[in-house]
Amino acid sequence: MGSILMSSLSQSRYTLEIDFFDRSKYSRAVLIKSDHHFVCCDLNCFGLLLASKPDAMDQEYAATAAADHNLSIVRYKSIARNQEYRSFSSEKDCEWNYALPVGEQCVAVGLTHRFAVIATDKRYLRVLSIGGVQPHPILRLPQDVCNIAGHDDNNIVAITFADLSLWVLDLDEVCGDALYDGFVPVSSARAKLTRMFMIGRRSTSSSSNNKRWI
Repeated sequence: MGSILMSSLSQSRYTLEIDFFDRSKYSRAVLIKSDHHFVCCDLNCFGLLLASKPDAMDQEYAATAAADHNLSIVRYKSIARNQEYRSFSSEKDCEWNYALPVGEQCVAVGLTHRFAVIATDKRYLRVLSIGGVQPHPILRLPQDVCNIAGHDDNNIVAITFADLSLWVLDLDEVCGDALYDGFVPVSSARAKLTRMFMIGRRSTSSSSNNKRWI
């Protein structure tokens, strides 16, 4: 879909540069300025999902938590309407923010056809619609999450945990059993997972390790 590069302008100012691979369908590189330090992101043909890291995580955190830059902020920006590309500036009415509770920080995000998925350091999985509404209960995760991969054509996500165990969930049936509950296939015991992604209309999950094997 594209690449996202974040740069720091000053102590509390940042820029996001989004470079789309398909220049015939999407615009040239987009530059977005923000006062939030976004550390997680996902991009698909419907929108851009970002999640920030709080600026303060120390003893003064509770006293300053009223300021949104001291909360972990999730931001969604739409890039398509009725399956047609729209620039970010023309879709301000589709943009929304979601603030996590005080002391909770986002560690991974993922996007599907209809949902934004947020995993936090409290081992919670929050599922929001791309309209910013929470349609499902918060899920409790068994371990720390290191990656979320969503599918563009449906609402299936693959969630990878710190020990390389793997859940595959259908968010349309999020309260049901996982479609897959096992481990990520890697080439050897020494391999390290570098990326998880969803490919094909059958929602195949693929893993890429440090040996460049899939």
